[in-house]
Amino acid sequence: MTIQENLSAKTVSELKAEAARVGCTGVSKLKKVELAQRLAEFLGQLKVIERLLLAVEESEFKQLKKALRTPMKAFDLPSLERLGYASASKDGLAVLSKEMSDFSLATLQKAFYDTRRRLMVLNRYLTAFAAFYGIVELKTVKELLLRYEGTSPASLTEDIALLGTAVHSYYIKDDKVIAAGLPEGKVAVIAAQQAGKPRAALNKTEILRYAEPGYCCRPHEQADFCGFLQKRFRCSPHQAAELAEKVCRLMQLDGELLPVVNAARDMGLDLEDLEDVRDFSEAFETLYRHYPLWVHCGYTAIEMERLQRESEHKTAE
Repeated sequence: MTIQENLSAKTVSELKAEAARVGCTGVSKLKKVELAQRLAEFLGQLKVIERLLLAVEESEFKQLKKALRTPMKAFDLPSLERLGYASASKDGLAVLSKEMSDFSLATLQKAFYDTRRRLMVLNRYLTAFAAFYGIVELKTVKELLLRYEGTSPASLTEDIALLGTAVHSYYIKDDKVIAAGLPEGKVAVIAAQQAGKPRAALNKTEILRYAEPGYCCRPHEQADFCGFLQKRFRCSPHQAAELAEKVCRLMQLDGELLPVVNAARDMGLDLEDLEDVRDFSEAFETLYRHYPLWVHCGYTAIEMERLQRESEHKTAE
């Protein structure tokens, strides 16, 4: 199976999106077969392959090295698999081995880490901004970098475009950095909610918390919620911790209460009485206010309270 055959399994819209992502131009009027062929030819160029590899996460790059050394071993390379280079199937391994046979691992590794040093800081900030705001325009990224680092790299646009070619916890579309976990139907809604609002003035340490894998509330914020569960519902410490972690994961996807209540019930919490549901809801709301992700349109709990006071003051005037 060739790269073109792998790509042919995608829809026209998916192929055009990938072409735009990797910088393959002149495809807007092509039919599916022609589009897959053009994209496959573009992706087959050694310079393009190298450029794509330099943008992947370090964990994925290490997987690539293992796959090239032992090509029949299973591996997980989402950035390349998305483009038709590789998959965990035998055919995908054959494609990977053939296309990358001319690469020197030592040369590739040096190029990767040289580029990684330049991209590492930017990638961390983009990860944090996507997690905190959900959606952030590239011009705002520049403003935020100036705030946090005192400078913005001259190659910012090119570096962001390069990072956008690989699979990260965010993606680049229409001059915006968008969190990969956001439901597609909510992107426009969230963008409209954020329009015209100032960016939350978190300090550098606070904003970079959101770049950590599996970010959730501060330990003491979770501890308060766990204590409530143990006291009110007689949960064991282990059950309370497990439920708190699940609640925090749910809040990364949705701020609605119902999925959280359902998850609590599934984990054995008795939430049939109205009083129980009310008390649980209040505890959830308290935890929720300490979770300043895109669900709060980029505002922290303190800023939300301040903005509310300012709004009430203006109304009174």
